[in-house]
Amino acid sequence: MKYSKKNYGFTLVEMLMVVFVIAILAGMILPRLSQAPIRARDARRISDLHNLQTMLELYFSIYAKYPPVSTSWQGFSDDLKLKIQTSRVPADPRPDYSYFYCVQQGQQAPQNYILGARLETLSPADDPNLQTDIDGLLSGWSCTAQGVNCNDTPGSPYYCVGP
Repeated sequence: MKYSKKNYGFTLVEMLMVVFVIAILAGMILPRLSQAPIRARDARRISDLHNLQTMLELYFSIYAKYPPVSTSWQGFSDDLKLKIQTSRVPADPRPDYSYFYCVQQGQQAPQNYILGARLETLSPADDPNLQTDIDGLLSGWSCTAQGVNCNDTPGSPYYCVGP
């Protein structure tokens, strides 16, 4: 009778191939997962700006003008809460970022405004929303001192909306 030895298990080459395939798949998936929180915050910013537009239109329907510019977003938020009696005015999801609100300089009763948020998306080509906002330099507006530029510049794109 012949004795036959059966080998159970994997060879070293088979194990290395499995690890190699898993590494390739992980390399393809992980960069996309790391962008998910950034995309979620940018989507929230855009949604918040549209909610703020609704609040500003309510303010305009009551007072026949848009609110004046405040020195800070918190001051603007507090004024808006008081005047239209709302409990919450959206704020940026990151504490080191802030929304901005500006009107044309020199207007006693502002009839126009720009709301904006700096997005975390580094390239305008990465975010199709930047194709639907208003673009342009804000010369003559109260937010130029803040260094805001509604052009979709790579590195610091701003999403801007108006009435």
